Amino acid sequence: MKAGPEIGYSADVDFRTFTPTPQPTKPDGTFTDSRDGRIYGYKKIGTQTWMTDNLAWLPIVSPDTTFSLTEKRYYVSGYQGTDTDEAKKSENYQKYGTFYNWPAAMNGEMGKYTLPTGRQGSCPDGWHLPADEEWILLEKNLGMNSSDLKLTGLRTSGNVDKKLKSDTGWEDDDILTGNSGFNMLPAGAISVPDRKSIYLNFAAYFWTSTSESEKNAHDRYLFLFTKGIFRVHVPRSLGHSVRCIKN
Repeated sequence: MKAGPEIGYSADVDFRTFTPTPQPTKPDGTFTDSRDGRIYGYKKIGTQTWMTDNLAWLPIVSPDTTFSLTEKRYYVSGYQGTDTDEAKKSENYQKYGTFYNWPAAMNGEMGKYTLPTGRQGSCPDGWHLPADEEWILLEKNLGMNSSDLKLTGLRTSGNVDKKLKSDTGWEDDDILTGNSGFNMLPAGAISVPDRKSIYLNFAAYFWTSTSESEKNAHDRYLFLFTKGIFRVHVPRSLGHSVRCIKN
């Protein structure tokens, strides 16, 4: 019998597992703010519908060296002028929206709320500035332990911080998991007392409509190097981002 041809194995085969690049979570839909034509995404999480972009409404703009506990202040990260048209052309505005002190976030309203519509504040018609209790419900829907929800300070259960973060933009993009579609952007903040933009790409800070005292209001923040989400009250003069929730 004639022997068959020899079979040779001349090439190495690479069996390494391919990990695809995570794709950004798409919003459920979009709407347009009639005040300035800005388009926002939105996402339903549990029973709530949240904007998936930071609020960008900018009626006036101030240098971040000016501050107030009682008068409205609107800032754009890194912008030091007073021309709103010029400020809106900046990359930080286009990507991260506007920083508001608490009086601006509330648009002059008092720091109390009545569910379900809350205080509209600087949000578009049909939307409102979420109260502390509405953030608590979001955190519960994303898996935070009930015993942690109303604690002050850092809460770490449920990996809520990772679920809130945007798919891209953070310095730790390679370890993001379980994104909820909230798309929390690392815009940073305007700090006190040095009055400057801080923590761009490293942190996110958001106002609630819930007042703690004549000088402080409740907020939420995430920081790159700390696991979990903070529930704290801070000076009303700080410049923070705003996310609106649907009425």
